[in-house]
Amino acid sequence: MQKSFGDRLEGLRGDLSQRDFAKKLGIPLNTYTNWVRGIRTPTATALREVCIQLGVSADWLLGLSAEPPVPLSDAPPGHPEDFWRDLVASQQQTIADLTRLLAVPKNHTDPVRAGGREASKTA
Repeated sequence: MQKSFGDRLEGLRGDLSQRDFAKKLGIPLNTYTNWVRGIRTPTATALREVCIQLGVSADWLLGLSAEPPVPLSDAPPGHPEDFWRDLVASQQQTIADLTRLLAVPKNHTDPVRAGGREASKTA
């Protein structure tokens, strides 16, 4: 049986109390317990912050990958290309997608998303 997001999150808690773990993640205790119980799901921004804080991939935390979490401090030493080659394809794709998003200038308007007021200004 595949573990749920809440199960995986609880597994990362270790010996910390739920209150202390929620504090470590920077979220209220009731938000944490709602995630664990499956009552609520994190926003994309919250998920990103949790993954950064815990050093795990979103794919693994969401159950999309069977790969166990690899804390960033346990990353193999050496050249970054070696680390890249050791990532699963979904992790490589996620990094590539995020890199493309970060490379877009802040004042850039995506023509696909242009609409509303932007569309009426040019019409």
